Amino acid sequence: MMPRFKIRVYRDKDERPAVERIIDSVRQLDLFIREAITGLDWVTISCSREDLQDENQCAMKLPKPLLEEDEMKMAEIIREVSLRTNASQKTVKEVISAWLEVVRESLQKDGKVMIRGLGTFSVQQRKGRRGRNPRTGEIIDIPPRKTVKFKPARDLL
Repeated sequence: MMPRFKIRVYRDKDERPAVERIIDSVRQLDLFIREAITGLDWVTISCSREDLQDENQCAMKLPKPLLEEDEMKMAEIIREVSLRTNASQKTVKEVISAWLEVVRESLQKDGKVMIRGLGTFSVQQRKGRRGRNPRTGEIIDIPPRKTVKFKPARDLL
């Protein structure tokens, strides 16, 4: 029998649940919690196994700074650049979008973009191969494709 969790996410301490969902695996539970806390300053997550008597046995109050991931989302980058440059978030978003478009076009044209202090983006050709459909187990052919490789500059960290 698969574990089942009942999850409730509260955005404020005394509010009704903002989200309630039944989850069938620990992996889904982890993904749900990560999704629920994104962009929130404070969240309370109450979860229970169906066979537990007291659903608050695993209640967690999670302040966002303790849960921040090692990765930054685009919105966080835009907000941080906006704060550091005193430019509006709209302007920063437009600049970053334009920068990404220039990098994309350069990769399509030249196949390589070097940015001193950041690293090198390059287009790589992946070979075709045989794989397996994880749902059906059927053997499938995966066609060759292009992908972007990033090699960070030595002094980036």
